[in-house]
Amino acid sequence: MSYEPYDPYAWHSLVTFDPPAEVIGPRARLADFCRRHPTVSPVDIIGCSRLRFISVLRQAFMAELYDSGRYSLPAIGRFLGGRDHTTILHGVRAHRARMTQ
Repeated sequence: MSYEPYDPYAWHSLVTFDPPAEVIGPRARLADFCRRHPTVSPVDIIGCSRLRFISVLRQAFMAELYDSGRYSLPAIGRFLGGRDHTTILHGVRAHRARMTQ
């Protein structure tokens, strides 16, 4: 039987492990989204504000979650404050329309 030599720094690779994007949950995605867009907070994205810049970024986040392929429209709606799945679908379509212009 052969054993690998002991490496005292082997734990470092476990500590600095970055999970693939498919594994990251919606809360972590929201935190990452807000780090990339510092003008909004997670409360703004989940909240009910109708300010244009917040709703545009909210729709971008909806599209990001939906395009990941991991979350259904109702699941995204529940995460974003109990919104209806048709609201999420409208947000995704509106974001895509803005991106093609």
